[in-house]
Amino acid sequence: MKPEWLIQVDGDFCDHLPLFYKAPSRAGEVPGAYDFGISDLRRIPGLEGAIQAAARSLSACADSLCSRLPGMQGHGELCEALAALVSGETGVPTSTDQLVLTDGGCDGIALAALAVCGPGEGVAYAVPAFPYWWVFSHAGIPQIPVLFDDPQDYRANFGRKMVEVLQNEPRVKAIILNEPHNPLGVAIAESSLMELADYVARRDVVVIMDEVGRGLVSISPETWWGAGLPLDKIILVDSFTKRFGLPGLRLGFVRTCNPFLSKIRGRVANCRAGVSNLSAQLGLHIMNEITTTHVHMNIKSEIYNRMSSLSETLHERIPEYISYFPPSWGMYCLLDCRKLNSVFEISGRSLAARLMSYGVRVMDDKFLYPPGLYTYRREDFIRLSVGAESRVEEGVERLCKLLHYLVEDGIWD
Repeated sequence: MKPEWLIQVDGDFCDHLPLFYKAPSRAGEVPGAYDFGISDLRRIPGLEGAIQAAARSLSACADSLCSRLPGMQGHGELCEALAALVSGETGVPTSTDQLVLTDGGCDGIALAALAVCGPGEGVAYAVPAFPYWWVFSHAGIPQIPVLFDDPQDYRANFGRKMVEVLQNEPRVKAIILNEPHNPLGVAIAESSLMELADYVARRDVVVIMDEVGRGLVSISPETWWGAGLPLDKIILVDSFTKRFGLPGLRLGFVRTCNPFLSKIRGRVANCRAGVSNLSAQLGLHIMNEITTTHVHMNIKSEIYNRMSSLSETLHERIPEYISYFPPSWGMYCLLDCRKLNSVFEISGRSLAARLMSYGVRVMDDKFLYPPGLYTYRREDFIRLSVGAESRVEEGVERLCKLLHYLVEDGIWD
């Protein structure tokens, strides 16, 4: 029987949205305020200039683009550039015909699930997680969340636990592999991936690879986590806008195996006319600028440096009643506040709200777990992201000082 919380997934982002709208512009920093909450890219050297140059070059042809429909897949030249990008990073030969442009990464995940799942069939994914529950609830896809107690459990046992779900839940036709994982910040062990690959190769099941973070880490065909998975059983979902810090553009893409290409392309063609020509053309101009200036390498090195600084500073300054899992992947890190709650009766959720009121923005558990899915740990997790904050060391020092100030100095009350 479907768990009660899955019958109707509720939840409200509205209390969080004002923070997005009030976020500082790209051009400036707000003194004394630090943003470890949002995962969009900001203040990457050279990226802003490349986007501005692309927008200027687009203005010359914007009028003609608005007067015609895009193709079934989206803009052909952009698909060609993205196909080369996917091939280069993953080593998987990718043609233009295998790509479909989407309205962002979430749209790509929904399209993939709808293509794979029949009536009553669903998708399993690891939690804590990116909020897939809203995506699947909107698409009408049943979902099975798989709990992982900590990042090490995820690293070592992802494959085994997902195989157990697939064996015991016949309605599950796809699982999500989210690397670099949001919010756990660790990479799955190779042995765990091989266990999953062996099972998937012999069964009627598909792996939807959520790779919106792939462009933020240095990946080669030799180190790509999907190398051992059967190519005819994976659908790769990526986000142009996540890679290049343009959440308002809403542009993603799907690289799919042949059995599902016609289903995904058909849904795009029949349900809507595809992505906006303006979005696709701006994406192409940005790709051209970034290829010329090699800004994509700045993104990877900047995220790596920020995460290294976060890890080092936390290691030196985090209070003993809060623990963290040293991040090794991507731009996310979790703080575990169980001891804080046990000793001071302050939950991670309430701590997150108080930190934000003092100018340190973080993400609390409401956006990491499906609403109604209860676990004894959920309210004591806080996610940090280094996507938006370039002053990492200074921001973490501020965060740790606030923890001492609020808790140890008795200011909380």
